Amino acid sequence: MEGEGWLRINGAEYSPKPGQLFLIPEGVHQAHGTVGGNTFLMYWCHFSAGVSDLNILQALEKPDYINVEEPDKVVRLFKDLIHYHRSDELLAGWKVNSVLLELLCYFFERSGIRRVNLTGSPSHQAMETVIRYMEENISKPLSVKDLAKQVHLNPNYFSQLFRNMLGLSPIHYLNRMRMEEAKTLLAGTELTVSEIASRVGIEPHYFSRMFKMQEGHSPSEYRKMGRSKEV
Repeated sequence: MEGEGWLRINGAEYSPKPGQLFLIPEGVHQAHGTVGGNTFLMYWCHFSAGVSDLNILQALEKPDYINVEEPDKVVRLFKDLIHYHRSDELLAGWKVNSVLLELLCYFFERSGIRRVNLTGSPSHQAMETVIRYMEENISKPLSVKDLAKQVHLNPNYFSQLFRNMLGLSPIHYLNRMRMEEAKTLLAGTELTVSEIASRVGIEPHYFSRMFKMQEGHSPSEYRKMGRSKEV
């Protein structure tokens, strides 16, 4: 908001200016201090953001700060955070989370997420194992129970963890994988639609309907469109 000082994040040193919003993951080397007697006036909060053993903010590759174009809006969000944190309202805890999520969305919408790095966590390794199993057994009928068994997890817990990490249910993800493989086979082979359906583990009568729902065209139409583009 005002004042002078310095901020060090993982060896990078900044001189924060009024209107800058910093987002610093927990567990990184950080320090801060003031310059002379003109101390910082700022809003701040600590929070945790994790899925299983994964620290979400450490997994996101992002800038350390953004320049805020709507300072009044951000100040209002911080004031709401303080208000609900101190409130005895029944839903105050939910409102705190809601405001915090709005702040995070504000930051990421204006900074962009360069990429998500999930490597190194046991949960990530488990998901890699499952996805590799999907790829190697794409022609087989696979259930959530089958997939959870590969990483020795309860099917319900596995489904929730998978959705949290990848944004889709395991079966939805598998079906998307199957459709991508089907598109490759339609474009690059002379296999019939029924043969391709078998290759990707879907009953032929259901395959065409699923393909059209996802791609907006039947498998045969998709193949013709691809060939017309080549001509």
